[in-house]
Amino acid sequence: MAAFLLFATASPGASPAGAPREERTLLPSPLMPDPVPVRLWLPAGFDTASPGSLPLLVFLHDGFGSERSFSGKGLAGILADAIARGDVPPMVVASPGTLGTYNSNDYLGRKRTFDFLADALVPDLLARYPQLRRDRAGRGLTGISLGGYGALKIALRRPERFGAVSALSTWVEDLSFELQQEQGLFGRWTMGRVFGKSAETSVIRGESLFVILEGLDASPGASPPLLLVTGDRDPRSLNGNHLRLESALAAAGIPFEARRRPGAHDWSFWRSVFCEILEFHARRFSGT
Repeated sequence: MAAFLLFATASPGASPAGAPREERTLLPSPLMPDPVPVRLWLPAGFDTASPGSLPLLVFLHDGFGSERSFSGKGLAGILADAIARGDVPPMVVASPGTLGTYNSNDYLGRKRTFDFLADALVPDLLARYPQLRRDRAGRGLTGISLGGYGALKIALRRPERFGAVSALSTWVEDLSFELQQEQGLFGRWTMGRVFGKSAETSVIRGESLFVILEGLDASPGASPPLLLVTGDRDPRSLNGNHLRLESALAAAGIPFEARRRPGAHDWSFWRSVFCEILEFHARRFSGT
C-alpha cells in the first residue's frame, strides 16, 4: 500500500516528489449553514501537473462515514496501488463530509446538501485547483450505500454534471413517512431532521429513487454512463430492491450496467470490488 502524508489545510500546499497526499479544506456555500469539510486525495506529482490534466472523482461516503472514509477505510491505498500498476490514470478524489444529510436538501430549505453536491462542489474545486480537467468527461461521481443513493439522485436530476456515475451497494427504499415512522428512535430523528417531522411537512416520498424515476423526463442520451455494483448477500439484494431499481431504470430508458458480486453490505465487500469502480471511471476518463 502506498504511504501518504496527511495535511490539514484550507489551501493547496507543497507535495513531496513521488508521494500522494491528502488535504482537508472547508468549502463555504450559501446553500449550507456551515462550511462543508472536503478531503482531497492528490496523486504523486500533483503540484507540477499541467493545468487541466487530472480527472476528478467525487466520492460520497456511506451513512455512518465521513470525509475521512475514503482513506481511513483503505480505498485510498487501493487507488494508489492501481495507479502504480498502471491500471488507472492519476486522478484527484474529493470526498465531502455529508453525515446525517441523506445527501438531500432538508425540508426547510436551510441545509441544501443535494444542491451543494450537484451544483456547487465541482465549480468550487475547479476554481481552487487549476490541475483539474474542465471537461465533463474528466469528472466522475461514485458513492457507497447512502453515498450511492446520493450519486444516483445527482445522475438522474443533474445528468449533465458528470461524465460517468457509479454506485456501490446503493441504499434504495420505498421512501415514505410511514417507513420513516417504522424506524428506530435514531432513524426517525435523523430522517425527521432532513425529510420532515410530520406527515404534513414530509417531503420524503419525492426523494425516493423509484418516484424520481417515475417522473423522469430525460432526453435520449442525456444520462451519463452508469454502473451499479452490489453484493449478492446485501439486504437490498435479498429483499429485491436492487432488482426493482434496475427494472425502474430500464423502464425509464436510463442505460446502466449492473454487476452482482459475492458479498454483503460491508467494508470488506466494498474494498474487494473497488477496483471495478476505479477501472470503470478510468475508461470513461479516457473516452473508452
